Amino acid sequence: QEQQERFDRLLPLVVDVLAEGRPAAVAAAVAAEGADAALDVPGGAVAALGAAGKAAADAGGAAAVQQHCDAVGCAAVGALLQMATAGGSDVYWKPLHYAVLMATRGGGGVRAKLLGLGVVSRLAELLREEYLMLLPEALPFVAELMEDGEVAVEGAAQGLVAQLEALSGERLEQYLKA
Repeated sequence: QEQQERFDRLLPLVVDVLAEGRPAAVAAAVAAEGADAALDVPGGAVAALGAAGKAAADAGGAAAVQQHCDAVGCAAVGALLQMATAGGSDVYWKPLHYAVLMATRGGGGVRAKLLGLGVVSRLAELLREEYLMLLPEALPFVAELMEDGEVAVEGAAQGLVAQLEALSGERLEQYLKA
């Protein structure tokens, strides 16, 4: 009960970081302390976003991934993944998954889309077969992102589709049509 309440309070705050980036006060404090390096993810943003990040980079969007996915965004991805795995059940995975998918539709632009796709990619990587129950919910969002117009977002979405096809063992093309 207490863990669920903490999860419910924390989830919207961390998801907001995907779209909005670090609040100005946090940015100033981080810059003043020179703490950006402490937040850096080994392998950079491309590695932090898993298969979606690699696909975005391969599609020619590596610069966009680096530009839009700063250390705080990567830390938010990591925090969301920790929240999902610490909960250990779909009671936590479902609301987190949905909140992240909704963030890709909000006003967060390329940043929110890339980070959101990264969370979904890494979540699928962590949950493996257990992610399949979340797959139907993700498909309409992924279909939209495949037609985004931003090379990095489209590449990340295509990379996620390839990852999900490998996980599910079936072609998802028929489910991605508008």
